[in-house]
Amino acid sequence: MERLSVDDMKAIELDIMDEIDRVCAAHGVEYFLGYGTLLGAVRHGGFIPWDDDMDIIMMRDQYELLMDHFNEWRTSERFKLVSYRDKSSIYQFAKIVDTTTV
Repeated sequence: MERLSVDDMKAIELDIMDEIDRVCAAHGVEYFLGYGTLLGAVRHGGFIPWDDDMDIIMMRDQYELLMDHFNEWRTSERFKLVSYRDKSSIYQFAKIVDTTTV
């Protein structure tokens, strides 16, 4: 297993964000950048140099819509929504992951 660099991780995160944006735009789902992701976009024109994730915020109805349909709307099996609801994640929030990474 090859270890990813920080730049590799950020490139993968951008691919995931591109997929989220495509899916949301195609299905009228609204989201907002939040927390360090928003700060990085405004202050750094991208990632905060020491940040290692991306945060988006949604209204509850939009979140539920994405939760219910992301895995059917996605454009590639590479991306998958994982959630505590189906026990594919231990976190109390949903995550979109790149299935080619660990």
